[in-house]
Amino acid sequence: MASPSPQSHGPGPGPDPDPPAGPGPRRPRTGLVAAALLLFWPVGLAALSAAARAARADGAGLAGAARDASRSAHRRSWTAVGVGGGLLALRATAWVVLAVTFTSHGPGLLDQVTDRWPEPPVRQAVAAPRPDTVDPLELITGDCFLAPPDDAGWAELTEIELVPCAEEHDVVVIGVHEHEWGPYPGDDVIENDAWEACVDAYWGYMGADAPEYGNAWPWMPSQDSWLYGDRASPCLLLASHPVRGSLSDRPDLVKLDLETESA
Repeated sequence: MASPSPQSHGPGPGPDPDPPAGPGPRRPRTGLVAAALLLFWPVGLAALSAAARAARADGAGLAGAARDASRSAHRRSWTAVGVGGGLLALRATAWVVLAVTFTSHGPGLLDQVTDRWPEPPVRQAVAAPRPDTVDPLELITGDCFLAPPDDAGWAELTEIELVPCAEEHDVVVIGVHEHEWGPYPGDDVIENDAWEACVDAYWGYMGADAPEYGNAWPWMPSQDSWLYGDRASPCLLLASHPVRGSLSDRPDLVKLDLETESA
């Protein structure tokens, strides 16, 4: 007996529908990638490259490749942010420690460094040796020499032979006055200025006021020598006879004996 044919109950179920599409790739956030570049650019560049690949794959409809590239961009971005943030924190900590250390011990540390640093050698100027003979108006303070044998010899003296003050001498230069005028101001002005300076030089050398009669006088430039640049008036102190050493300890030798002079 034939089995009954199955009854038709209407159309059967059709083919299974397509499964719902999964979520699309999540693009990396632009701010995160920018932060990665700022904080740690070596890894940030890799994150930027992965983000670019994700954008190209998404535009081409390659969902799987876009998703992988996007995940790589996120991972590398967060790695760069973590490493860069940690380095910033270390720098900030180091600056805080340095500031605290300098505030507490800075002056002492600077003093130790300064004490250990060698000072440069001090170079002292070496005075040029004085020539044996000089022009009368080229005399300087401290020069010593022997006076001419008579008063008339002073007017004819064009060169002076210097001697060490430790040897016998009867003249010492106790000061030099430099005149400051341009054109020659006249004999009276030069003489008054030179004598005033010579009196001050006597006080500085002897430690006392110049006597009314004493063997100290200035050697002044003439109008002719002024034209050749002579501007100095040396103040000379003459002793009654040659001595060795300084005349400042022998005031009796630098005063005129009026009775002897008149004789």
